[in-house]
Amino acid sequence: MPVLIVDDDEPTQSLLRAVLRRCGHTSEIARDGREAIEKLQAKQYVAVVLDMMMPEVNGRDVIAFLSEMETPVPVIICSAAGPAALAGFDPRVVKAIVRKPFDVDEFLVTVTSVTGSSAS
Repeated sequence: MPVLIVDDDEPTQSLLRAVLRRCGHTSEIARDGREAIEKLQAKQYVAVVLDMMMPEVNGRDVIAFLSEMETPVPVIICSAAGPAALAGFDPRVVKAIVRKPFDVDEFLVTVTSVTGSSAS
């Protein structure tokens, strides 16, 4: 199953896609929370890499949607948002928080931990 990358910044999307490929994951892109929710309703994903600060439907809205699922898709928040914006999430949904800018090797370890895959 692929990983869903939810981020409105194209350079970040490209970097995340390359890093996930190093972990052996395919990935798909959603440019905002609304597109992410549509994709999550239509397809299964092994995890979601989620930016918090996006126009209209933001990361918090995506997490709220996932919280309603019986078995939510695990989320790795990847955001430059401040600490207050990165607190208080449903631990059944949010499995890790990675602050931007991030260290690629640390991100690889996080993805491996959340998805159960091994980096190649």
